[in-house]
Amino acid sequence: LLPPFSLLSGYTYVLNLRAQMATDPSVFSDAQVSLDVRVQPLQLLVRGGDRRLSVDESFSVDALESYDPNVRRFDVVTGELLEDANLLFSWSVRAVANSTVAEALVNATGSVLQLPASSLPPGSYAITLTLSKPSAGLATATETLYVELVAGSVPVIAIQTLAALKFSPTWSTNSERVALETSLDATSLALQASGSVAF
Repeated sequence: LLPPFSLLSGYTYVLNLRAQMATDPSVFSDAQVSLDVRVQPLQLLVRGGDRRLSVDESFSVDALESYDPNVRRFDVVTGELLEDANLLFSWSVRAVANSTVAEALVNATGSVLQLPASSLPPGSYAITLTLSKPSAGLATATETLYVELVAGSVPVIAIQTLAALKFSPTWSTNSERVALETSLDATSLALQASGSVAF
């Protein structure tokens, strides 16, 4: 059993195995296998997705969990997450109108994009993150999410993650019950603006 990161990417390793009789070493059998160790692409992970927000609220987009799978992520002794200082994060925020994306209104770096309240006017925006690692020569990874900013307050609905896997391939009827727990976080202004909130 080889521990993770024992083999270097970009190399081919040949493993040889010989089994022989303990009582007669001249009776043996050999087996051989080749291992091609390849570089894996950067993993870009953005917390949250498309959303609708009030211009009066600050918000952030978090890509802290993005990583390079070709290097060790956790300390072998403490188990703590290791920071990869060679990862480069590049954010751009562009207005979207009639399926046309305008020039970038905001450019930023870092694993978390912070946008203060009222930093952008109401409208639709495409937020694009490009993850790169020039020191390793890896291909860049890109992800875009869309945010709609509106005037006034917006109620926020949260759906709790299921505590356990609820799907079973043995189900044969539609009588199985699955319950989702939701919550609503809204200011009185948001409730007044909508008249009422219903699920």
